[in-house]
Amino acid sequence: MATLVCRPGDPQALKAATAAAAAGASLAVLPLAEAAQWKKLLADSSNAAAGRQLFLVLPDGSALTDPNAIARYLGGALPPQLNLAVESWIEWEEAALRPAVYGGSSDALAAAVQRVKDGLAGGKRFLAGSGSQPSLADLVVYATLSPLAGSPSVAAVQPWLDALAAEPAVVAAAEQVALGASASDAAGAFLADADAARAAAPKLPIPGQRNILITSALPYVNNVPHLGNIIGCVLSADVYARFARARGYNVVYVCGTDEYGTATETKALEEGLTCQQICDKYHAIHKAIYEWFDIGFDKFGRTPTRAQTQIGQDIFRTLQQRGCLVEQTMEQLYSEPLGKFLADRFVIGTCPKCKYEDARGDQCDACGSLLNPTELINPKCKLTGSTPVVKQTKHVFLDLPKLSDDLQAYIDRTSTLGGWSSNCVQVTKAWMEQGLKVRCITRDLKWGTPVPLEGYEDKRLTGKAKSG
Repeated sequence: MATLVCRPGDPQALKAATAAAAAGASLAVLPLAEAAQWKKLLADSSNAAAGRQLFLVLPDGSALTDPNAIARYLGGALPPQLNLAVESWIEWEEAALRPAVYGGSSDALAAAVQRVKDGLAGGKRFLAGSGSQPSLADLVVYATLSPLAGSPSVAAVQPWLDALAAEPAVVAAAEQVALGASASDAAGAFLADADAARAAAPKLPIPGQRNILITSALPYVNNVPHLGNIIGCVLSADVYARFARARGYNVVYVCGTDEYGTATETKALEEGLTCQQICDKYHAIHKAIYEWFDIGFDKFGRTPTRAQTQIGQDIFRTLQQRGCLVEQTMEQLYSEPLGKFLADRFVIGTCPKCKYEDARGDQCDACGSLLNPTELINPKCKLTGSTPVVKQTKHVFLDLPKLSDDLQAYIDRTSTLGGWSSNCVQVTKAWMEQGLKVRCITRDLKWGTPVPLEGYEDKRLTGKAKSG
């Protein structure tokens, strides 16, 4: 005898149980939490049932995991002479009805319900066939719609749902799948799956509505986030996202771990791990902490993705085609113990402007000045503590002076309309008054987005270059 393993009240499990009951097939149903005898099966990643919350274990020990495939196996076509019509409805349920019920828009659900209503037009009792027994198509479609029974969204087909709910096979199957749980507890499987489907579904702009994209600064994966990081970064954005959702706006809140750059390489060296291992370790830590704080990201991703690499390199090529990039030979600090050029953040020293002693090679956190590593007083290699020497190397620079007039016009326009803070206005004004300089957008690193330019195979794009 086959055994169905499921969560109590799972509507997708109801498909299998009703199909078996209608076909007179023997079926045992076991709660997922008590499936100890299949623990090895669930843990084996090569097995189809691994990680699943619904599966059918066959007498030979193999497993089926797709709800409709399980229903087909147990119930056949029901009735067999109408196989084409049955298959058509089952395929539609999987492709259109189930996504609409579990995570689709109200319009998608309304269209799906209308399709069922049209299928019952002319006084038909069932979607496929005209006999006294419901077809497998009816049982499959009913199971998916059953959690919505009694709600206004399915009022147009409520009589059909009520009739099927009274069928002996459905009554017996519903009791079998409930596994003794109360109605409210049994609804948990559907609610959990619906939440997961909505979280996974892409959110697109809706014409005529207020569409808001919310981002927060990407946390580095070189450390465990503390309360200050969370309050100053993701929490404030989460509060606004919740407010906007409560107002009925179409909101997407995205964030993720920033995994490229010198901070990652430095941490990897400290812990004796590869950069990938560091990223995997700290991404999991960040994700778990934000979930514990119930931060409501629509998407919490990672920077080392194929799409991010393509976008970063496309930005570089676009700037190059528009004449906004220049190649220059520059003097850069070289670590003789390490035998390589040092990226700006691998160098620390005294700021030449405010004399802050822990300035980085790219910026002074005390006065906000943008720096080059060679400008630091008494520079030191952050990795070895040794004093680096100056050598020449080629890099690509963003020609900011060429963009100065356009940038100033943009600042004048948006600083007022966008409601910039006074601090933001003052810092930006200071930069513009000092005069913009060409800005290096490549680094001597191994970990990061490759520079799509011949001769720069051993260099990587900076984060500023990729973020536009």
